Amino acid sequence: MDISYIKKLNLFQDLNDKELDTVSKLLMIENYPKDHVLFRRGDRGDKLYIISKGAVRISLEIENKKEEALAVLNAGEHFGEMALVDDAPRSADVIIHEDAELLVLSKENFKEISLNHRDIAYKMFWVLLKTISSRLRNSINQTEALIHICMIC
Repeated sequence: MDISYIKKLNLFQDLNDKELDTVSKLLMIENYPKDHVLFRRGDRGDKLYIISKGAVRISLEIENKKEEALAVLNAGEHFGEMALVDDAPRSADVIIHEDAELLVLSKENFKEISLNHRDIAYKMFWVLLKTISSRLRNSINQTEALIHICMIC
């Protein structure tokens, strides 16, 4: 895989060319059509995904089998990072929103990076930590807004 593209991705922003080359050899490419269900809440998670082209929709199925979209992620963004650090099931559904090309880093390959390339793992962990922190703050803000709305009703 060409490192010139992955060099631009947020997840790999702090890596030098040698480190990018190492990571690029561990990434796989997967293509999916619009409306394909990539995974469901409760599924076993073992991959991190980076959107190369297209978009994905993060959602939850609520009563009556209705989908509630939580976010739409576009090219350059990543998701599924919690699967790299814990063994808990997936926390939401991911549906392909537009035909998509995804770069995939398996948990097994991430473990290889963590064990054999600690500098790379350290840099990637910081970006993942910032992403998870930002998403948690957004969730807290959304929860606060919902509580406020419910108190008004």
